[in-house]
Amino acid sequence: MKIKIQPNKLTGTIEIPYSKSYATRTAFCRMLAGQPAQDCKIPDAAAKALTVGQFNGTADCGGSATILRMGVAIAGALGVETKFDGLEVLRKKNFQPYLEMLEKHGLKFSGYNLPFTMSGKLEPGDYNFPPAVSSIYVSGLLMALPLLDGDSKISMVNPAHSVAYINMTLDLLEKHGIHVDVLGSTSLTPRFEIPGGQKYLPADVECERDWSGAALWMAANKLGSSIELIGIEDTGQKNNKTVEYTLSRIGRSINVNEIPDMAPPIAAAACGYKGTTILTGCARLRYKDSDRIETIISMINSLGGEAYLEEGDIVIRGKGTLRGGTVDPRHDHRIAMAAAIASCICEEPVEILGADCVGNSYPDFFNDFEALGGKISIQEE
Repeated sequence: MKIKIQPNKLTGTIEIPYSKSYATRTAFCRMLAGQPAQDCKIPDAAAKALTVGQFNGTADCGGSATILRMGVAIAGALGVETKFDGLEVLRKKNFQPYLEMLEKHGLKFSGYNLPFTMSGKLEPGDYNFPPAVSSIYVSGLLMALPLLDGDSKISMVNPAHSVAYINMTLDLLEKHGIHVDVLGSTSLTPRFEIPGGQKYLPADVECERDWSGAALWMAANKLGSSIELIGIEDTGQKNNKTVEYTLSRIGRSINVNEIPDMAPPIAAAACGYKGTTILTGCARLRYKDSDRIETIISMINSLGGEAYLEEGDIVIRGKGTLRGGTVDPRHDHRIAMAAAIASCICEEPVEILGADCVGNSYPDFFNDFEALGGKISIQEE
C-alpha cells in the first residue's frame, strides 16, 4: 500500500497504544501458565504470539522477529517439532549464529533461513552468547530455560544491548513465579543462572503502553504539532523520562544504542532543528527490521534533508523544514511512521511505499494520524 500525506501540523488527543514487546512476552507467559492470553490487552500487532504460542507444529510469525526468536527457544524447550515461517522481511534475516548455538544444545534445524523446521529438544547447560547479540535472543532463552529438567547459565561476551527489554522479561518472569539469578549488572556483562524444573504460575498482569509509540507523537510535537497523550503514565515513568530527555538533546549528540526503536522519530524531529544532531551508538541499527542506518539516512535525504554516515555515526544537518518526496521504508514499520511524522515540516506531499508495514507494531497508526488532522490518501503502488 502506497499512501500520500499532505503537509500539515497535527492537533488533538491520542491514546498511546499498548506495547507489542510487553504484550508478546505476556502472551507467551500466560500460555505457558495455562491462562487465556486474550484476557490481557494484546494489541493486534502481537496477536501472532497467540497463534505461535499454541505450539501445534506450525508457527507463522508474520513479520515479527521477536515472536520468531522467542518462539524457537520456547518450542525447543517443550520439544515440539515446529515448522517456522514468516513474511519476506523475516525470510531475508540471518538467524544462523543463534540457531547454531541452539544446535549445540539439542536442537536441529532444516536450514538457517525461513522457512525452516526445528526438531529435537533443548538441553540445559551453559549458553555463551557471541558479541552484538540481540536482547530478544537472551529474553527467549530466559523464558525457555526454566522449563528444562536441569539448571542452565547464560553468559555474554559484551555488555548487553537493549537492557530495558531484558529487564522487562525478568519482571514478567518474576510475576509468573519464575526465578532467575542475575549476577552482575544487566547494563554491563551479566550472567544469568536459571534453575530448571520451574513452572509458570498464573498472574494478573496489566499490559504496558508503548513508550516507543509515544515517542512518535512527542516527536511530532517537537515539529510544531499540538498533541495531548493519554496513557503516558502507563509507559512507565522511567521510559517516559527517557523519551523526553532524548528529544531535548536534539541539536547535540544522542546515543541510540539502548533505544534503537526511537532512532527514526528522533531523526525526523532532528530535521526540524536548524543545526546538527549526531546519532551515536548506531551499530545495532543495522540488524533491526531494516538496516536502519541506511533507511534513516535514505528517509531524510529522500525528503530533501541532509544526512550521512560518518565514522559509524548518523549526522543530520537540520534545516528546520523538508521538501517532501517519496520514502521507501523497506518493510520497516518504524521508518514508515517516522516519515509520516516528518511530513509535519514538509513543503510538498510525502509518499510512503509499503506503508501497511506499520501493522507490525502499530496497526492503527494511520487511523490515529488522520484523527489528529493528518491528510492521507491511498495511492496505487
